[in-house]
Amino acid sequence: MKRPGHGIERWAPPLAAIAVVCAADLIGGADVSLISLLILGPLLASFRLGSRQTAVVGGVALAASVLLGIANDYFGESSHLTRILPVAAAAVLCVWLSRLRRERERAALLLALQGSVSRVLNESPSLPDAAPRLLRVIGESLDWKWGALWEVDRGADVLRRVDRWSAPGVEAAEFERAGERIRYERGVGVPGRVWESGAPASLPEVDKDPNFPRARAAAEAGLDAAFAFPIRAGDSVVGVIEFFDAAHAEIDPAQLEMLTGLGRQIGQYVERSRGEEQRADLLEREHGARMSAEGAERRAAETVALLDTLLARAPAGFAFIDTELRYVRVNDALAAISGHAPADMVGRRVAEMLPQLPEVVHGLGSVIRTGEPVVDAEISGETSLAPGIERHWLASYYPVRGLHQEILGVGAVVVEITDRKRAEVGAAYLAEATAALSASLDYEATLHNVARLSVPHLADWCAVQMLEPDAGITTLAVAHADPAKERLVHELNDRYPPDPEARVGSPAVIRTGESQLYPEIDDALLQAAASDDTHLKLLRDLGLRSGMTVPLVARGRPLGALTFASAESGRTFGARDLALAEELGHRAGAAIENARLYRERSHIAQTLQASLLPPRLPDIPGAELAARYRAAGEAVDVGGDFYDVFPTGDRRWAAVVGDVLGKGPSAAAMIGLTRHTLRTAAMRESDSVRILATLNEALCREGIEESFCTALYATIEACANGLELELTSAGHPLPLVLRADGSVEKGARPGTVLGAVPELALDPYRVTLAEGDALVIFTDGVLEARSEDGVFGEEQLRRLLQSLPGVSAQGLAERVERDIVAFQAGEPRDDLAVLVVRSAAGVNQQLDPGGRSPGEAAELEARERATS
Repeated sequence: MKRPGHGIERWAPPLAAIAVVCAADLIGGADVSLISLLILGPLLASFRLGSRQTAVVGGVALAASVLLGIANDYFGESSHLTRILPVAAAAVLCVWLSRLRRERERAALLLALQGSVSRVLNESPSLPDAAPRLLRVIGESLDWKWGALWEVDRGADVLRRVDRWSAPGVEAAEFERAGERIRYERGVGVPGRVWESGAPASLPEVDKDPNFPRARAAAEAGLDAAFAFPIRAGDSVVGVIEFFDAAHAEIDPAQLEMLTGLGRQIGQYVERSRGEEQRADLLEREHGARMSAEGAERRAAETVALLDTLLARAPAGFAFIDTELRYVRVNDALAAISGHAPADMVGRRVAEMLPQLPEVVHGLGSVIRTGEPVVDAEISGETSLAPGIERHWLASYYPVRGLHQEILGVGAVVVEITDRKRAEVGAAYLAEATAALSASLDYEATLHNVARLSVPHLADWCAVQMLEPDAGITTLAVAHADPAKERLVHELNDRYPPDPEARVGSPAVIRTGESQLYPEIDDALLQAAASDDTHLKLLRDLGLRSGMTVPLVARGRPLGALTFASAESGRTFGARDLALAEELGHRAGAAIENARLYRERSHIAQTLQASLLPPRLPDIPGAELAARYRAAGEAVDVGGDFYDVFPTGDRRWAAVVGDVLGKGPSAAAMIGLTRHTLRTAAMRESDSVRILATLNEALCREGIEESFCTALYATIEACANGLELELTSAGHPLPLVLRADGSVEKGARPGTVLGAVPELALDPYRVTLAEGDALVIFTDGVLEARSEDGVFGEEQLRRLLQSLPGVSAQGLAERVERDIVAFQAGEPRDDLAVLVVRSAAGVNQQLDPGGRSPGEAAELEARERATS
């Protein structure tokens, strides 16, 4: 409802009328009296302003009539009074008219407001839908600037804002956000006080009220005054409506009564809406329950149909078995596993249908006795569908209970895993066969082991045929559980050798490189393979059921074939078995090729190594010679250590022990160069230093990268006291001298490594070996031998030699080698060379007419032939 007196536009017309009349009267003077026209001001006010404002305008008109009398010099005269009295009477009448008009307008406006509220409530399905329109209708009618509707949340016992409204042009964003966040309890803020008291509340200055949480935001928005009234449903407050304005205005009793009535009207609507919501909820629940029951019946029927479809089409076997272990329901998959029709199984006991599988009966009985499920039990055995063939299943049994948790029977789920188990067995077999193939480089023994592994994991029979360059196709290995039958196969091969041009069997597979699979070997196939009646009879005696032959191929070259056959087991080979056999054939072919290559390389290396060492040690008068040599690593590499003993003329001999850098072909080339150079230089020179200098020059001249070499060069000459030796070390470990009394001493001085620098620094050392003394020359593989206890070292070698006085040269060399190998707990990690020269009176004293020993004479003769 618009409050009167607001705005200058309402005051302007009545006051202007008074001013115009006064001006006209003053212009006309005393002869023209217009005072009675001043009644126009109150009359206009009665149509636009309230009664109080109309009274003010009437007072202004009456004052103007008095002042006009004074101005025209007839104040107080009878004519003046005659003119004033109508003005006064009109002012009073206009005030009464204004009040009457205002009451009628208020009544009409209140009636319209109630109609608008009723219309909003009738058109809105719920309070949240009605709230914004209610606030706008009431707020615009009462000329408020901002309003909000709060609803009681019964669950949380707080007031929460439903919606808000603001008049056009009102900026109250922060105030609105504050209302969104807040929840009012009883007695807090304007809404909380109205909720607690149940009566309207007016707040003239919100910023001065201590119980107004939104005071700061309201002041910033220019909302200084507030009014709120309750929404009541019976005796309960179900909500609160609040309004705000920039200035306080009194709410007259009629307005207050009208707003209180609106609160009850809205409260009845809220209560009715809640009742309708509850009724709708009950109806919805009733409908839902009815639909749920109908849906349950429909779903039950669908479930049964779905279960029937699932059981009929499922790849797994399903069955329900009662407490007496009788089949109640069986799907086609389970019936197929057992080898019976579903109708033949229903009503019969499990033990009767599966007599070969007692563990099934035991598992089902366990579930009935304990009520505990059995999950993923592996079962293996035979069925009447395929007697003699082992099959595998994964079975789970679970109790089926009634409404009171009583056990009604057992549900069974069975999945056949025969193929998977065969794949697992095949994978394990392949891994074991691969390990056997890689365990040895003797491929013939390895293939015998693979044939043995194949029986009975993969087949009842396994035969290995190899293509030999000179002998054609030969049977290398045959395996069967019965040795007598193995002899039968050998008899067949002896009497009927494979025909290289045959279209079936190993000859065809070796020739074409393509596998052959015979899922079923019938008599027609045997007749086609037989050469005569006797051959056919022998083939029939084998009782073959299925077979396959795969090639042994390496680098595209056929090596042989693997043949697998089943007999007693009745097993039938398929594509998976063939793939497994082919994979084994590939691996076996690679292993055979690797073994052959290794054998060839080993033979080459051993031949080359032997050519780099003297075939035998020569006979030196008064001396025992012995040597031991062991190359580290694989037998396919040439070692870097070497030794040599040869005559140099004038009844003198040279002995050398050396170590070149590296292994293999490069080491062999350097050893050959070193031995040849030393022997050639020794024919021209007698001085050890010059001989080694010649070798050093040759190594440096060759320009081979890292062509380093260490050497111990010794000259040996018989003398009256035994043996006279001159020892020169070129970067080589210094030899040890073992005296006959067991003492040990060094036998040389250090020198420069050969091939490293052009100029050598060498210092020859002379030593005499009396009878029983021995010189032990060795490479660094002796001193640097390692184990968990550390390095063997010179000191340990000295202690070893000290324990061996009087031992022969052969005994000394063998003992050093044996202790080094034992110290390293296996083969040496570095090459090992030991040369022993021992003085022994009366040894090799037979000389030729030229004064030479037989060995010296033979060596000189060989050198002469080589240089002629």
